[in-house]
Amino acid sequence: MGMDSKRKYLKKRKKFYQMIIIDTASAKIYREVDKKDRSKTIYSKLKINRVLSYKDWNQSPLSEKRFSRVFDPPSYNYFDYQIIGIVSCVIQIPSMLGTSVSRIL
Repeated sequence: MGMDSKRKYLKKRKKFYQMIIIDTASAKIYREVDKKDRSKTIYSKLKINRVLSYKDWNQSPLSEKRFSRVFDPPSYNYFDYQIIGIVSCVIQIPSMLGTSVSRIL
């Protein structure tokens, strides 16, 4: 897998998990943009509102819930929800340490 493919895959995965966070109202994501170039994000903050337990899910953990907005893939399950913390650490911590994610993966 080439570098561009890895970046595209990581970006898609990050967006997938961000959509789960937004869709479940588990957290709110805030972006601080560059005042000179509003298309650039300086940093992001994540405020955790709640963490859903299996009982909160109200269905089998393998059952798919559809996103409230159009997205590809169109659904997620409780196991996708559970690994949000792991994914956010893998994606965010290396960049905080100045290490390329592609070097770790």
